[in-house]
Amino acid sequence: MAHFKPEFNAREGPPSDWDDMKYLAFEPPLEFFTKPPKHLPAYFSTRMGTRPRRDPDVLPTSRDISPWDAAQIKEAADTIRTYCFPIFKHIKQPLSYHDLHSYWDSTDLWEFGVQNLWNVLQHLYWETQRELPDICSEVRVHVEEWVGVLLENLRCRESLLKWDEDEDGDDILGAFQPEDLKDLDGLDMYWLPLFIQLLDVLNVLW
Repeated sequence: MAHFKPEFNAREGPPSDWDDMKYLAFEPPLEFFTKPPKHLPAYFSTRMGTRPRRDPDVLPTSRDISPWDAAQIKEAADTIRTYCFPIFKHIKQPLSYHDLHSYWDSTDLWEFGVQNLWNVLQHLYWETQRELPDICSEVRVHVEEWVGVLLENLRCRESLLKWDEDEDGDDILGAFQPEDLKDLDGLDMYWLPLFIQLLDVLNVLW
């Protein structure tokens, strides 16, 4: 059994305008599964690195896959969230099927289907984006208080103003030293949109 497989309820079958052969016709070529980038973490298949990747050189010759409907996609996404929640703070919008290798190993991609898991990843990404503004608003008052204290330090102010996304990456907290962040209690780049807003205000004031 695959590591992340949810306990799906009985279904009526695939949508009426699909069939299994049509689904398989749009799957990637075999080498997508047999030659994966094994250095990638496969977060969901390995349950955040607590289990090994499974990338066999030889895969079963037959595949029995049906396209998942919206309820199945959501159920899979909800199940994944129960044991991989920390990774959603850093999830980026998937742009190609190759992005799936960061989240699933070859066994899961082959068994459940690249197109199905692509839809699950897209669902997880957009669900996270939808929830992020509300979460940020809840902690904004606490972060602003912390930032106010932090910016009393001249070195921190200068570091923040020198931070450049193109040169320094998209983690604005990299502008600070570890000792500057010790009071954040685990706050990390999940709150990036909030820090970007505060930087915009800082640039206006200074």
